[in-house]
Amino acid sequence: MIARVAEHEDIPAEADEQYVARFREFLCRQPGFRGGYHLLEPATGHALSVMLWEDEAALQDFGRVLSTSPVADGRISGRGRTTSRIFEVTAVLEPLPAQASQ
Repeated sequence: MIARVAEHEDIPAEADEQYVARFREFLCRQPGFRGGYHLLEPATGHALSVMLWEDEAALQDFGRVLSTSPVADGRISGRGRTTSRIFEVTAVLEPLPAQASQ
């Protein structure tokens, strides 16, 4: 599994709630998509996007679909300063079950 981590200096006002909801639905339907997080620092508008993909081929396929989709018109990634990096996922951490009281 791989992760694409994108850092957005500022989310444009045109990225309204309806646009974001449509994009997230589109993203979740993509083959090879395994999950993700959109993180926002409200005071500054600074945001991080962490998307998990089955493999690099799935991420590349998504990039091709994204470039031709009317759902993703570049309101976020096409404007402002965005940097992204690809990481290999080496572990998935989940909460441990609560221990029963003795």
